[in-house]
Amino acid sequence: MNESKLYSYEVSFKGNRREVYYSDLEIKRGSFVIVNAEKGLDAGKVSTNKKISAEEAKKIPKIQRAATPEDIERITRNGEKEKNAFRLCKERIIEYKLDMKLVEVEMQFDGGKLTFYFTSPQRVDFRELVKSLAGIYHTRIDLRQIGARDEARLISGLGPCGRVLCCSSNISEFKEITAQHAKDQQLSMNPTKISGNCGRYLCCLDYEHECYLDAYTRIPRSGSGFTTESGKKGEVVFVDIFKERIQVKFVERNGKDEKPTTKYEWFDTEQIKAGKVDEAKQFVPHNKKGGTMPHDCKCQGNCGCKKSEGAKNEKQ
Repeated sequence: MNESKLYSYEVSFKGNRREVYYSDLEIKRGSFVIVNAEKGLDAGKVSTNKKISAEEAKKIPKIQRAATPEDIERITRNGEKEKNAFRLCKERIIEYKLDMKLVEVEMQFDGGKLTFYFTSPQRVDFRELVKSLAGIYHTRIDLRQIGARDEARLISGLGPCGRVLCCSSNISEFKEITAQHAKDQQLSMNPTKISGNCGRYLCCLDYEHECYLDAYTRIPRSGSGFTTESGKKGEVVFVDIFKERIQVKFVERNGKDEKPTTKYEWFDTEQIKAGKVDEAKQFVPHNKKGGTMPHDCKCQGNCGCKKSEGAKNEKQ
């Protein structure tokens, strides 16, 4: 195989599921390809491509072929079957009185598997539903419960920025996003401002977070106390990480009966070094058990891990 003609392709499947494959064929972006699935064949659309070496190609699966006109017709027919399966499954959910919301249906290219994605606030006993669907379609039925973020990825839509949701356009894996991300970037803690369509913290809060953490190794955080070289004390109210300077609020009283006056001054890194900083404590949200959660905990306050002051059972 000629190494100069090896390409890796990111292939997008229904539901914004993406995987990487390689081929010795040069395939245009947006073209359908046929690949190996868990049991059988599946069809997807090429979204990105780049040249790779033979060593890199050994680590990823190979594209079986570019889709033929007959394959395209089959993909279209599968789309119609998915719509009918969605309607039928919703009717069965109502009939069996199941507490679940059907989100999407995906049929494997060769018809070997039919996957139903749903959300539910609790575990659902859908054995009767599976039996009913299997008796109708005579294929492997997979009911998969997903979370709010996966639901937003499947449905897609526009974010508050006006662009297509990150989770359905460019993010392959979800990262842990906490309230500390917003606090570090001096954003409003209003949930409507920092939450996405899924109701969770915006994925884009992670994009610039490292830049802020790097800047905070040289300049104090907002809320920190600051004493100037001359001994005047104030509070940091804003941090400009791009110019690496801070804005400090000083409250001054000229007399007992006079109202205090508030002044704001900017200080650069040299002036910060000359003064004294009383670093502010990082944001510590409360968990459901009444304790507090350290900023580096990944549970977002939903567990009773031993890092949480309110947890009594260290094995939780």
